[in-house]
Amino acid sequence: MKFGSGNIKMPKHATRIVCLGICFLLLNIPVHAQFDLVAVSVDKKVDSVWAYPSYLAEFSTSLAPQKILNISTAEKQWEVVKKTNNRSAEAFALLDLSDAYIAFGKEQLAYSYLNNLLQLKGYLTNDAAKSHMYYNLAVVLAHLKMYPLAMEAFNQAKNIIPDFNIKRKRRKYRLIDSVFHFSQNAESVNLNDADDFKTEQDLDNALLNIDTANVSVLLRNEPSIPVALDSVLSAYEDGKKAIYYAVAIHIKQPITGKRKIFAHFTDVGHMFITLMKYNEDETVVSRSFGLYPEKGFLFSATPLFPKTDPVYKNDAKHSWDEMLGKFVSGDQFNRILEYIDQTGNNAYHLNSNNCSDFALTIATIAGIEISDTKASWPLGYGNNPAFAGQSILDANYLNYETNSREGILACTNNLFLRSK
Repeated sequence: MKFGSGNIKMPKHATRIVCLGICFLLLNIPVHAQFDLVAVSVDKKVDSVWAYPSYLAEFSTSLAPQKILNISTAEKQWEVVKKTNNRSAEAFALLDLSDAYIAFGKEQLAYSYLNNLLQLKGYLTNDAAKSHMYYNLAVVLAHLKMYPLAMEAFNQAKNIIPDFNIKRKRRKYRLIDSVFHFSQNAESVNLNDADDFKTEQDLDNALLNIDTANVSVLLRNEPSIPVALDSVLSAYEDGKKAIYYAVAIHIKQPITGKRKIFAHFTDVGHMFITLMKYNEDETVVSRSFGLYPEKGFLFSATPLFPKTDPVYKNDAKHSWDEMLGKFVSGDQFNRILEYIDQTGNNAYHLNSNNCSDFALTIATIAGIEISDTKASWPLGYGNNPAFAGQSILDANYLNYETNSREGILACTNNLFLRSK
């Protein structure tokens, strides 16, 4: 303690008395009030990321953004709250923890704690907090490449709109996809009858039945293998009545978070799609695939020889940096299948019919617009994963049906990136 130019030290016994006094006060404060003290006093460091505070009792679209706790702080908060035996406090602390793990690229841990949160869902005291939970589940399930379940979780999240930040730290960049706000629109945005979707309880049961021991395997990136386009399209002709459909657009940038057309001279990134058909009998047909060039010789599909034969590959295990998912109508889905059937044999061309052109055309039919996707390279110009991915990070995408970003599940990879 300092007064004027002199210093006054507090005696050790006085320090003990102050500590005992604080303990006495805490013991006489109700548990929920103790949690409020814990929540608001947690050190939110400058490198934490922006989002709404999940520990607030009420959410509102007028709330100012708050910072997501960093992982160590969120874990400390969770350890403190567990000892309070307050289920509501535990539920909100788990939501905070899932935010931190997602924002810092720890999807496996995020899923583990979200699984625990599902069992405490009844203690989340408002609909916005539940929407927040389902949105986080949708993001994590997308990372686990469980796209049909991710979209159903997104449907339960209802009216959430995400915003993206790119943060630089020590010559590295981190992508954030946990920053979101709630639309003024009270209803979920989709083109299907709400009664067709899984009930909330059915979805919860499906999520709780996921084999958690298999999560690390699902996160792996595996090489894509060629697939006959006819076999992909025929999978949707299963003779079963569909009740709703969804489409996802995936982007792998050459250098994540950068408008760099290529990396290491040969890595140009990739774009691919996932088409999902949900049947009345609760089965789902889901295929992830993309357009590739047939590498007939060393310079095939290069600026020198941009044209070659097309090859389609199964991208179900392919990693990605950004993803947009959206429910579509039966008419849109059928037009997508028809387009692929009619143009699937067209020659691959680096400038005009590459993997990005294929995926972006599907996005347009699905009612998704992604702006600023073209750039030039030596001897060429066209759509490319680098610019398309960066446009998503900059929130330059639109849902034609809502004329906004409502109704689109948007995810990034959340990981620390390569140096500039």
